[in-house]
Amino acid sequence: MTHEFKTPISTIKVAADVFAGNPLIQSDSRLSKYAQIMREQNNRLNTQVEKVLQITRIDKNTLELNLEVINLHELLETILPSIQVKIEGQEGSLEQTLDAKQPYIKADTLHLTNIIHNLLDNAIKYCKDNKPEVVVTTEDWQNCVRLTITDKGIVI
Repeated sequence: MTHEFKTPISTIKVAADVFAGNPLIQSDSRLSKYAQIMREQNNRLNTQVEKVLQITRIDKNTLELNLEVINLHELLETILPSIQVKIEGQEGSLEQTLDAKQPYIKADTLHLTNIIHNLLDNAIKYCKDNKPEVVVTTEDWQNCVRLTITDKGIVI
């Protein structure tokens, strides 16, 4: 079943790459931004298909985390633009203060990305007055990096 999803996802990736590489698109900052979001969301969809496969592995007790050293700031820079578009569409605000001097962590990129997306999606979904106000910060804390995502939404 996942193969049936992966084929159109691959086709969309190729189309999005061609679209994003077009000089006319690159010369228009707004279209270029949307082309990048298309690519990122296609990657996210592919990741979700992979997650289905991993859930099967969890059910069979065969899941292994792929821990690697990643730059949290770079990861956030791939996630936040698409969130920014969603928030702006609701006339909300996204503030980011990435102050950690050592933003490197050991984590499974796939799972951490999903966690951050879920937190941000919930901040948008459960906001007050349909105008999300989200703040994403990183800071050095006890020889670690602390990631904080806050919002002014309803308590879940």
